[in-house]
Order: sequence, then structure tokens, then C-alpha cells
Amino acid sequence: MLSDDINIIKFRYEKENHTLFIELSVKRYIFFREETALKKDIRSEYNIGKEFSDIVFDFIDVTFNKEKTDEYIEDIYENLFNEFNYLILYKSTMNYEIKSNTVYIFLPKEASMIADMSKINAYLFKCSKRLGNDVRFIISETVNEDATKIRDASIAGIRNEKPEVVMPQPEEEVIEQPSGRKITRICELDSNSYKVVIEGTITYVKIHKNQGYQLFEFGVNDLSGSIVCKRFFSREKDRNIIEKYETIIVENKYVSVSGKHQIEKNSPRYFINADKVTEVKLGVRTDKARIKRIEMNIDTDHVNADLLLEQLKRWKHKAFGIMPKENIQSFVDIYSKNFVNRQKLKMILGVTLNVLMDDNTAIFNPYKTEISQNICAGYVKEDNIFISDISDKTAKRKEVFKKNDYIGIRNFCEQKALYIFSEADDDYVATMLAKIGITVINVKRLFEILEKKTFTVNTLLLRLNASSDNIQSAAYNVSGILNKSFDTYEEICINIANNNVKNENMSVYPLSVTVKNKEGLRNLYKILTKRNCIWSIVPRSYLEAHRHGLLLGSSDADGELYSMLLQDAGTESIYAKAAFYDYVNLLTDRHAELLKEKNIIKTINEFRNFNKFLYKCATECNVIPIATCFSKDISKIEFMTTNEMLSEFSYLEKENAYKAVVENTVLLDAKIENVPPIIKSDYKDDIISIAYLTNMNDKTEAYEKEFKMITSEKTAGILTVIKQLIESLKDKDIMFRIESTPAPYILSKLLNDDSYNYLLKNDFKIHVQNDAYDDVYEILKELCTDHRPFSVKYDRYTAIHLLPLEHTIYDFSPMVMRNNEMVTLYDNEVLRKYFSTFILQADEDMQMISNLLKSTNVYPTDDLIGAMTYDDIGSITTDSKTHDILTMIKPASSMEFVRCVGLIYGQGCWYDNAERLIHERLTDIYDVICFKHELDDEKKDDDMHKESKRKIKYCITYEEALIHSKNMMILKWYHDNYPKQFQFEYINRYRDLDTPENHFIIKKADISDSLKSRYLHDEELTAITQPLDVITYLDDKMIDNIIINRPYSSVDDFALRNRIDSELLEKLKTDGYLDSLDKTDQILITDIC
Repeated sequence: MLSDDINIIKFRYEKENHTLFIELSVKRYIFFREETALKKDIRSEYNIGKEFSDIVFDFIDVTFNKEKTDEYIEDIYENLFNEFNYLILYKSTMNYEIKSNTVYIFLPKEASMIADMSKINAYLFKCSKRLGNDVRFIISETVNEDATKIRDASIAGIRNEKPEVVMPQPEEEVIEQPSGRKITRICELDSNSYKVVIEGTITYVKIHKNQGYQLFEFGVNDLSGSIVCKRFFSREKDRNIIEKYETIIVENKYVSVSGKHQIEKNSPRYFINADKVTEVKLGVRTDKARIKRIEMNIDTDHVNADLLLEQLKRWKHKAFGIMPKENIQSFVDIYSKNFVNRQKLKMILGVTLNVLMDDNTAIFNPYKTEISQNICAGYVKEDNIFISDISDKTAKRKEVFKKNDYIGIRNFCEQKALYIFSEADDDYVATMLAKIGITVINVKRLFEILEKKTFTVNTLLLRLNASSDNIQSAAYNVSGILNKSFDTYEEICINIANNNVKNENMSVYPLSVTVKNKEGLRNLYKILTKRNCIWSIVPRSYLEAHRHGLLLGSSDADGELYSMLLQDAGTESIYAKAAFYDYVNLLTDRHAELLKEKNIIKTINEFRNFNKFLYKCATECNVIPIATCFSKDISKIEFMTTNEMLSEFSYLEKENAYKAVVENTVLLDAKIENVPPIIKSDYKDDIISIAYLTNMNDKTEAYEKEFKMITSEKTAGILTVIKQLIESLKDKDIMFRIESTPAPYILSKLLNDDSYNYLLKNDFKIHVQNDAYDDVYEILKELCTDHRPFSVKYDRYTAIHLLPLEHTIYDFSPMVMRNNEMVTLYDNEVLRKYFSTFILQADEDMQMISNLLKSTNVYPTDDLIGAMTYDDIGSITTDSKTHDILTMIKPASSMEFVRCVGLIYGQGCWYDNAERLIHERLTDIYDVICFKHELDDEKKDDDMHKESKRKIKYCITYEEALIHSKNMMILKWYHDNYPKQFQFEYINRYRDLDTPENHFIIKKADISDSLKSRYLHDEELTAITQPLDVITYLDDKMIDNIIINRPYSSVDDFALRNRIDSELLEKLKTDGYLDSLDKTDQILITDIC
């Protein structure tokens, strides 16, 4: 019999699809895992035979518990990967977000290229019907760096697959050399690609023989991506050709493949059905020039870092510039690989930014000073600038400078903001002065922007109640006006940029931004942060305000200058725009070929004439013209040697070509400092802490070794902070457990507790009860008097990086938005190499234990815990994964249980991994990968472990598993010995009132005394009162106000204090949440009588 909440409306059979559709009316959500059993029951009850091989449910009338909508959406999302198995590869890069009644599923671009979007949307439409059409699903395509890496690495997974293709009858063929057809990059292949030619390195080869045919299956990688290629032969007719192909299709050979780009049968994956495969002989190219050019624009969104460094080393280049658009992580990746290289190359950092060309820059270098009266006033007249150092409207000193006396002006205005009054329509003076690093305010331009009026200097001075003879008073008044509306100059810049971003009529062009020095790196990270978190593009006004320490280039063929040339803009306007840049990029004929293919230009010579014009324009505008490849592919001619580039630009005349290719790139390199992507911390010696630790020295080898490490890294003060933190937590009765510390032996001596000696030696990591999370961070900030704690929230923990006091966030990373949190772009593992780091992990198990300790006043000893068994330990949680693992493994020892915990908390460790291996008896709990050190173990290199590692996204450490396992055993002890108290905390944590162990009487929430998010219990622990957050039509802010405004004398008093409208008040009354309150405070006359 079917359950009462499932009714069949009707059966519908579609003969052409051989599918039986069953229309259902359900009174609850049907999980996908229930469908198999449900279909079996229906077949049995209605005697449905095997002739109806496929049964599909169609949900017509659906009623479900809307409070559990999130759980149902999670079920639909997880089943997506069962329906479309090929998405599993990208699961770690996908997620979803619920907004109102819409679910946005974020699918990386790489996945969408192999997915049948019509089928996915059809599946989601059916899922919407499962939820009564109350929820809508939308696929949103995203750009994800990890997805790109997965795509490139996925070829390893393809090696173990069997081809499912129909063997075509091949025709006899003679092997030919590569044709002159256009070569397509693998990353550019899409559903519209058909007959294509690709080139790349063979990554693997498989030969399949079947029914008289032979199939060569091989992977090709061209650094932009990987793809499977297949070539079919008749073993009888094509014997000679097969022998030749066996010498060509060999791992690590560079080949050209031409054929049809098509989709595999019964699979969403594309492959190339090869017509021809030929070996491409790549000569070992060398750069024989005595003075080598420097490539400033290597696109590291696509370039392979190892191949790049190998090429530069072989060519004996001394420096190189990278210029990604999205892959900022390449700053760190390539820098790290270059650092371990014996021949360390100078790496020049740069980014290609999309810039909104708003010409409204009025403030330059806004971070140098705060808005205050610490200012200078400058009045520009002809070739001179009259500057006064002022305070309280009074000139302390005056001086006249030539406008180009930048050093003199900088020294005069050091550490002060310079307010410039100039009749000039452009902001050339302000721009040039800004380049020397002082804060400059172009007052006329600023007031025109803020007040949306046009001023002359005279009308502006009238507006400021000053005259040209009293420019000091004008500047003083300006600072006062700004101070009323803004706190900092930076705030003004953001305000201007925000207004300009809304203007849809402005053009957007790519710009090359190169880091010149450490100041420039800070500015670049600040600009990237604003782009990532606020605008998505960068307003020119904001870029120019922060360009100190940066060099701006005109970028590629999509840049402003080339675009103006293609639009036949006037010479004067191009010259005016060119003056904005520090260098102008002259591009190779490769870019001209791409423009010609798109019919943007007619001939290559037309593009060369553009370069001639830009060289002349840049030279006359005092801007540096440089020849650049904008290289995306290092393996072929696209990345050119010095002599190849000189030949490429020979049409500029020999002297000009040498300047653009060699002299100017070397000149630009000389202006640029060797700046690492993260400015490493330089901690100061803590003499007091070192003396303290020296006195504690017990002369053991362990102490001496750790003490030497501490003194060399100047972290003695950090170790004493750890000691003080632990003592503070004990004093405040905050529950915690330490997972790792940088010096376990010394810490055990400092605290006189040998248990710390067995901790993992690593950055300090502490697990704390959930509600004390913020308290611990505040304690830590108070203790870190010699450091500046900077916290970044990640999914499972918060990393607190201890910066030197003078450091800011922009010394080490731009910020990005992830899950509505602003976090560092570089991940925690990268930053931990540069800074001492504390890891805080909030622990809900500890929170529950802490609550149980308070309610029972009892805490189990280690002996009591050790005497317990692991039977029924899954009853302490609602987590299905925990239940699945413990049910299958049935741990019989502490080690087996700890390994189970490693699988529970790991990501990608259990489902479709250890679960399958153990279920199929391929291995046991002791051989599957449970912990981080096992994931990193290179000795586990057999096929089974390699495949398992590929699926794992994250593993916890063995030490963390020990913490979680102990917490779980303590909760099990409370469950067995204090069942009522445990059940009360269980309900508060999981909100699961349906458990059979729940014997409480449930009372409705009461406005007078209910808590916000926790149930209340009576003294006998027989009844519990709901928290206020179960009242779904009250938002958090309203609940907080209700609690703050207590107590209430009546319903009227409650409504008045919380400004409750009559409709909401009536609903609260009807639902019984106001039953404890009298209706009014007024006393009736009849009551008195």
C-alpha cells in the first residue's frame, strides 16, 4: 500500500518514448532516494510488468513543509550530479544561492561548454514542480579559475575510460604534413566548431583493437586546454598506415591534428574525430641577441608557468612582465616557481583592467594624508606655481616654483595635501605633481564634479569667500567644506567613481597596469579590491587617483588608442588620449591577422601604419613606445626572440625598431623595482619575550631546536601571546581545544602541561565553543600589542594573520567577495607562508558540551570516555553522512572511529570514493585516505589511491580528527547518562522535534519571555517553549527590538514600544503569541465598582 501522503491521479503512457508517466498528488516532498522504492511499490500494487521499462513521476499537486525548503533544494542540487554525471568533475567549483523564491545555480563556463543546457533546464523545471512551482531555478554561468585547472587536469581521468563509439569504415590514407589552415586553440572550441586543426603535445595514448578495427585514442594539450582525439583504421587494409601512426602517436610528441569536432555517442563530451595526424618538428629556438628585449605583456591566464620559465632561462632573459586579466593567482604561482629556480628572473607584475574612461579625476594619492588643516595652497599662473604652507588660514611660509620643479614641490609639500587652483582646463599640472607621490586636490575640477557646475578660478574663489590675493583662505575653506561631508580623501574618490559608474554612455577599454614599486603594488591591490567587490570595472578617475607607483599602458588591439584609429578619430584627439599613458603598446602582426579574420581591417599593412603613427604619437607625447607580443602561447612563434621582434617591426625603420623592441623595454625595466607579490613581514625582535624564553630553557634538544626556530623567525612574542590566550580562556571558562602550535615543547613548559607536547607542529590553531568565537578574537586583539591582527573568514574557520604594525591588507592581497564575505584573493595557505597566523575554528559540538556542562554541572573523565563503546553513536547528530559512514564501518576501536571522523569531516573523501572502495571490498578503513598527511603522501601512488586523491577536495588533519572524535564521545556520554538535558540541547541545535526520544511538551513562543533562537525549559525538564525565531513573519531586527524593549505590561504597551501595526498585532494575537499579556493597562470603572 502507498502511504497516505501519496496519491496517484492517473497513468499516462507515451508509446514513442516507451515511458510510463505517473501523475502524483503528494502531501510532502519526495526525496530522490525514495523514488526507487516508490516505483517498486507501485509496480507491485498495480501489477505493472517489465513491458513498461521506464517509469517517470510527474508531480501535479504538491504540498510540503516550507520550513524545510532549504533541505529539499539541497536534495535537488545533489541529485543534479546523479542526473548529469559529467558535472561531478566540476562539483567543487559549483554552488548555489537562494534568494527569495529563486535558486541560482552557479555553473562554471568550462562545465557549460560540455553540458546540454536544455536538458539541465528541463530537469530543473521538473524539480520546480516537486516544490509546487513555488521555487524557480536559474542557471548562472561563472568564470572560475579552479574550473580551468580542472579542465586542464581532467585528461588524467579520461585515460581510464573505455570508448563508446561506433567504428566507422576508414578510407586508405597517406600521412601528410600539416596544412596551412588556421590553428584553433583548444579553449576556443565550442558547439559551433566542426572542421578544425589543433596543435599540441600528446599527453597519453591508448590503442583499442576490436572486430578487425584499430582505434588510436590520445589526449592533446596545447596549454589552453585538453581534448581527446580518436583515429580509426581497418587492421587488414591499413596495416602500413597503422605502423606509421604508431611512430607518430606517441606520448610527449608535438602534433598537428585535423578533423571533425563532434560529440561522443551516449556522452556529453566532445572529441576530435581525426582525419590527419602529423608530427610537428619544433626546433629549439634561442635568443642570440647580445642585449635581450624584455616582454612586458605575457598573458598568464593561458600561459603554462613551467614552460614560460624554462623558455626564458634558455633564452637567458633577465626579466619578464606578466599581464593576466583574471588569473591574479598567477602572481604568487609564478613567483614561487621562479623563486626556487636557480637563475632567478626579475618578475614584473601587471594586470589588464577594463577601465571606464571617465575623465573626472580631481584627487590624486588620496591615502597619503587625511582631510585636515595640514595643507598647502597652490596657485598656478603661466609657468609658475605659487605655494603656501598654511595653518589656520595663515601662511607659515611661501615659495614660487617652476611648474616642472617636481622635487622642490615634493619637498615643500611633504606629508601635506596640496590644494591647486588653476585656470587650465586640463589637469596636467595636478597629474604630474601626483606622480611624485604627494596628495593633490585639483580644487576647480573637484567642485565642478561635486556641485555639477562650471567654474572659473575667480568664480570659484567667490564661492569660497576668498580672492586670488588670499589663496590660503580659499584652501582652508575647501578643507572645511570637505570635512563636513567626508572623512577621508579616499571616500571622495569612491563617491566620484560611484556616480560615474552609473553613466552608461561612457566607453570601457582595457588598460595595462604595471607595478613599479611597493607603493604601486599597494595601489594595485586597492584598485583590484574595489573592482572585485564594488564595480566589476575600474573608473579611470579612481585608477588615476591611485596611479602613484604604477605604470599605465595602452593594452592590446581592444585598447583605447587602437580603437580610435580603427574609428578614424582625429589626430589631435588621439594625441590628447595618448598623453594619459606611461607607455604605448605596439602589437605584432599576429594581432593584425586576428583583426583581418574578423574583417575589422583589410590588410596587414593597414595595421602596420597604425603602429607607425602610434610610435610617432608616443614619442612626441613623451610616452614610451614598446613592442610587445601579448603572448598567450609560449610553445610556438607567438613568443618571439629579440631578433624575431626586430624583424617583425623592421617597417618602423631600423633605429626606431631597435628602440621599441630593445631600448625602451630595457628602459622601462630599469624604472621598475623587483617587487614580490606579497610584501613579506619583517617582525621586530621581542627582547623581553626572548629573555623570558631563555630563562625557561631546560637545555634539551627539543627546546634548543624550537628556540632556534623562534629566534630566527622573530616570533618569540607570538608564543607568549599564545600562552596568555590559553590562560585567559581558562580564566573565562571558555571551552577550547588546541590542534597545533609552532613550538609544542616550549608551550608545554610555559604552561606546565605535557599534553601540549604532542600537538601538531604548525601555525597555532584553536577550536572554541561557537558562542565564544567573537570573545576569543577580541582577547587576541588585546594581547597582540606588537602586531596588527587581520582576520579573513573562510568556510570552516577564520585565519588571523599577525601583520607588523605598519602593514596594511594591501601589502599582501587584493580582496574578493565570496559568499557575501570579503576575503583575501590569495588563499590562507599562501598567506601563512608570509605571516604568522592564528586559526580560529568555531565548534558546535563544543558549544553543545559547554551547555550540557552548565545544565548538569558534570563533565566526564577520560576514563569514563575510554570505557564507552561506539554503538549507536550516530544518534547524537542528524547528519546523514555521519550515519552512513558509521553504519557501514561499524568502528570497533578508537583508531577506526578516528579514521571514520576523518572521512566525515573531509570533502570528497567518502561518497563515490572510500564508500565505493570499501563496499566493493577493494580495501578497508585502514587503507583509504582519511587525513591530510595521507593525501600528501607521495608513496600512495598506485592507481586506486591516485584516483581517490583526484576526487578529494579537502582532508582534515589527524589531530583535528582527534578533537572531533573526543567531542562526539563526550556528547554520547551525555546522551547515555543525562538523556533529558541532552535531548533539550539536541533540539536547540538541530531543531529536530520529530525524534522518537523527544518527550517534551512543546509550548508556543511567548513574546514576554521567549529567547531569540533557543528553546526554554521548565524546572522539571518536561516542557519547552519555542524561541521567537519560529515566528516566521518577524525578521531579526524586529525580534531584537522585542527582546530589548521588555518587559511589557499589556498588548497595547507591546504594540506601542515596538511600533507594531494593527494587521501584524492581530496576527500575533490570533497565533497565540501574546496570550501572556493583558489587552490594555486601562482600568475599567466596572472593575473598580
